[in-house]
Parts: sequence; C-alpha cells; structure tokens
Amino acid sequence: MQFWEMTPSYVTIYRWIAEFQHSRQSTEDAHRSGRPVEACTNRNVQLMNDMIITDQRLTIRYIADCVKLSIGTTHHIITDILGYNKVCAQWVPRMLTTENKHLATSRDNLRQYNADPAKFLHGYFTMDET
Repeated sequence: MQFWEMTPSYVTIYRWIAEFQHSRQSTEDAHRSGRPVEACTNRNVQLMNDMIITDQRLTIRYIADCVKLSIGTTHHIITDILGYNKVCAQWVPRMLTTENKHLATSRDNLRQYNADPAKFLHGYFTMDET
C-alpha cells in the first residue's frame, strides 16, 4: 500500500483545521448517540413471519406498510433474520429440500383448489408435443 493511499483527503484535513480552531482536541470521531434500534423486535419479526406464512405472495412494500417500518428494515428482517428469499413471487425459506419444495407447492395448489375449484382447474392445461 502506498503512503498517499493511507492519508486523509484534503476535505477531511480542512474540516479538522476548522474544528481544531473551535476547540476540538482529537482527530478521532466523536461518540454519536444515534437512534436505538427499535424495529428488529421479536414482535415485529414474529408478525412478519406470520404474515409470510399466511400469504407467501406479499411484497416487502405491503409488509412494510402494515407493520409501519421502512422498506429497508423490512427487507433486512425478512431476508437476514427470517432467512426468506423471493422465488417466483413467493417467499420461501432459503434451505428447502426438494421434498419440501414439492410439499409447499402441493399445499398452495390445494389451498387454491379449495378456494375456487373451477378457477383452479381452468388455470391448468396440458399440451400435446406433436
């Protein structure tokens, strides 16, 4: 690594000069109080998990609006904490076996069939390859 790659930028130096003239004592960053993390509570995580289990086709924007959190925080909870990925417009756990994938699809199809058999059967069709 070159010496000039480790040095602070001119903007940083000028900012330090101005701050030292106003009684700053160190170049270290000052402690920032910041806002405490309140969004990643067990209640919010459980609420989002229940929503996704109930309907796997929900969007992050819809979930964020329901729980009154930002889209970024909602995305973090769903993907990093709960471990879901969006696959074919559905939230699914990251580590599904082939058997679990078939089971989830079968349950979804059964739920759709029970809701409206005529509409469900109309959506399926077969084709002859000839």
